[in-house]
Amino acid sequence: MSLNFFLRRYTVFPWSRKLGQYYHDAKRESSAWTESFHPFDEDLSKAALTFCITALLASLAYFLRQKEIVRLGCDLMNIFYVFDECADIADKEGASQIRDVVMDDLHRPEKTCPGGEILPGEMVKYVLLLCPEIPETYYNTKSFGFAPQSSSPQPHIVCATLSRISMPTQQQWFNVKRTIGPNVFLARSATVLPYAETHTFYHPRMIALREQAPFLDINSYPMKVRGLVQGSINWLEGYAAGVQAAFLDNIANLPSCAKEVESRVNIYVNELAQWARGNDDWTFESGRYFGDRGPENQSDIPTSSNR
Repeated sequence: MSLNFFLRRYTVFPWSRKLGQYYHDAKRESSAWTESFHPFDEDLSKAALTFCITALLASLAYFLRQKEIVRLGCDLMNIFYVFDECADIADKEGASQIRDVVMDDLHRPEKTCPGGEILPGEMVKYVLLLCPEIPETYYNTKSFGFAPQSSSPQPHIVCATLSRISMPTQQQWFNVKRTIGPNVFLARSATVLPYAETHTFYHPRMIALREQAPFLDINSYPMKVRGLVQGSINWLEGYAAGVQAAFLDNIANLPSCAKEVESRVNIYVNELAQWARGNDDWTFESGRYFGDRGPENQSDIPTSSNR
């Protein structure tokens, strides 16, 4: 069944599409690494992983970073995919248990799990033990995105699982969106602007940028709620336009800082914006939301998506 709607292009954003030079190598290596765990019993799941091109998002978001960072981003995207596969077939309690094990592995990767390791946890341990230089701030309980948020008693993956079987309101969807996907990419950007620089990192405009970046994406919403009418999409576009205007205003009015900090601030802010730009391009290019018609639909024309 096909759902037709109209989306405006994401062309007024000052940041353009940029794909890192390490994309193909990082994608190949990360795919081989993921497949070495034999995570999928069915060819369909493996095909879906390839179809969604999870490595593409990491390469679009970190196009200026060294190969190791791009590869790490690809690995994490694949871990998220495997995590979702496990949670999709679990009930609420089971998804919570998976989350708890993975959280424990994040903070104590050297610990042996007495009850046996689950696959997402095993993959997380491998990454953290292989890359001990990853700052703790990168995978703290909030930034990594696996932990419950203070505003919601449920782990994000449980909320996301429940949203598949119920029709969330716009506010409910916004609450879930604050806790998922983007946080890991925004957290990776934080490594160039250490948390120790509290005055800069926690300035109100910098906080606002981090909160606004995930909401620059509206393209995934029609697929998630399975049935938005065009009027609602128009409302979302207006909402996103307001977020974008506020995002750009915050960048233009960031406070002055010491010269030695300014370069890191610029990198940090540009990575926040480039993630938003890359996520929009990935939405159309990956096949996740629009199948093989993504490039065709990335224009000011009526858009079709399989329901």
